[in-house]
Amino acid sequence: MLAHLHLLLELAKTRQSFKAIWAQPRRIKCEHCHESFVYLAWGRVGATVEAWRGTAAASNLPGLGRERISQLVAKASSKKRMGAALCPHCRRYQEWMIRASRSRPFWWSVIVGVLSGATAGALYSLNVGPVKPLDAIFQEIFEATAIGASAGVGLGLLLGSIFGLASGVQLEREELGSLTEKEWEELVGRQRRQPAIAFFARLGRKRKASVELVPLPLRDETET
Repeated sequence: MLAHLHLLLELAKTRQSFKAIWAQPRRIKCEHCHESFVYLAWGRVGATVEAWRGTAAASNLPGLGRERISQLVAKASSKKRMGAALCPHCRRYQEWMIRASRSRPFWWSVIVGVLSGATAGALYSLNVGPVKPLDAIFQEIFEATAIGASAGVGLGLLLGSIFGLASGVQLEREELGSLTEKEWEELVGRQRRQPAIAFFARLGRKRKASVELVPLPLRDETET
């Protein structure tokens, strides 16, 4: 009965999904050569909005979707130190860019290690050997979790060094995501209304027609 009621409620609703890519030029000062430059920070957001069929909200799902996407873009783009691009002057990444690129595989490895260790410890303690008291079970699970976490840390450090950004000068690497101040001024002169769109096009990333590109104005982080 409850299942049928839930199905009827779902059929009475209409929903629509929206996806967007936001692109924001950001001016920063290189921590290595101390020259300022502009790079492009960008990200993806998505939202699903729903309403009861036949209501005013149901006929305005596109408007609700755009409003929700705008909120998500504002939240995502408000974060400092996002994205990564080589300094066009000294051809080096900022240290915070390197740390961010290496932290993602590190923490995923730690999480997987902890979950794997806890699961293995629980399965072993509950299924191998005689019945144990509760404190002994928790002790074995804790030890297995610690082993899994240690393995995850080691694997995370290895994956971070392999897949993360490299430190040092990158002379051979092509970089389309950063511009000198002069190059930025030239781009703005050619694309005065929406320079962020032209900047994103430089990256050569494909975007589906259903995915909206949301250009944002220049954010100057040299003053913060």
